[in-house]
Amino acid sequence: MMALTPEQKQANKEERRIRDKAHRERCDAREAAKKDGLGDIADSEIMLRLHAAQVEEKDLMRDRDYELAELDREIARLKARRETIAAEWHAKWGVVREQVRAAWNEKNAAEAALEKRLDEQFPDLTGGARSSAVIWDERRKALSA
Repeated sequence: MMALTPEQKQANKEERRIRDKAHRERCDAREAAKKDGLGDIADSEIMLRLHAAQVEEKDLMRDRDYELAELDREIARLKARRETIAAEWHAKWGVVREQVRAAWNEKNAAEAALEKRLDEQFPDLTGGARSSAVIWDERRKALSA
């Protein structure tokens, strides 16, 4: 490809200048038309309806927020009440739990004493002899010998 001559370069430059100027004028015309169109929209019934809808939306959101805040306060009050009741019952349960623990320990001690008496009363049935006739028979024979 051959290099452009100075005359060709000048012609291209002039064509670009004319093209760019025409483009700028079209863009300016579009912006002016857009500005006029936006002005028409701003003065139309659309904007009145939009504003009314926005006011209604704002009022609705305010009422919703108030109602949710009321619920949040009620939830906080109920949580505090729940914690108080739980603490009161926990304190009561602690006292009763100690009584249960003491009675349980007493029951276990009584059962252990019973097992000891039964082992003394039935020495042939201690340990594995309670679940195995073979072991019981061997122990019975050993105790009677």
